[in-house]
Amino acid sequence: SKSKHLLNRIPTATETPATVDLVVEHSLFIEDYPVDSGETRSMIPHQLVASLFALALVSLGAAVAGLYANPRESYRGFWLMCGIWGVIDGVIAWASFVQEPLPLDDLRGVLAINLALQAIYLPLGLIMATRSKPALKGLGWGILVQAVALGVIDAYFYVKCGGL
Repeated sequence: SKSKHLLNRIPTATETPATVDLVVEHSLFIEDYPVDSGETRSMIPHQLVASLFALALVSLGAAVAGLYANPRESYRGFWLMCGIWGVIDGVIAWASFVQEPLPLDDLRGVLAINLALQAIYLPLGLIMATRSKPALKGLGWGILVQAVALGVIDAYFYVKCGGL
């Protein structure tokens, strides 16, 4: 039910039923809605942005913690690359928060491009991860981990947008 999404909170004196419905309709927690409903499909861009923002926060948090620990050179490269991807993902998520969501067909096209970029990220990460210099090894492993995480998110939402 819709009230489950608001964690059964009671509306305040300034909220009307229409206000509460508006909050519910824009909630990111829509697991209870049927998969084929129009409401669920309209939430896909918001869910994608929330997922990307969560990945950015995890990447940045892990990078700060990892670099704070004063790691060896290879680990330093890994944490640095995680931080770089976290910043990029965060900037993309922020830009997506402040603009209108893309129509699903356009979003599917963007996700297809992102998935195609895996053909660059993964081989580059593998090449760098197999180098003898510790810093390059760490950077390569950082690319691989971040590319796989982003690829999983992109593939999930590509399918959810009607791809494949």
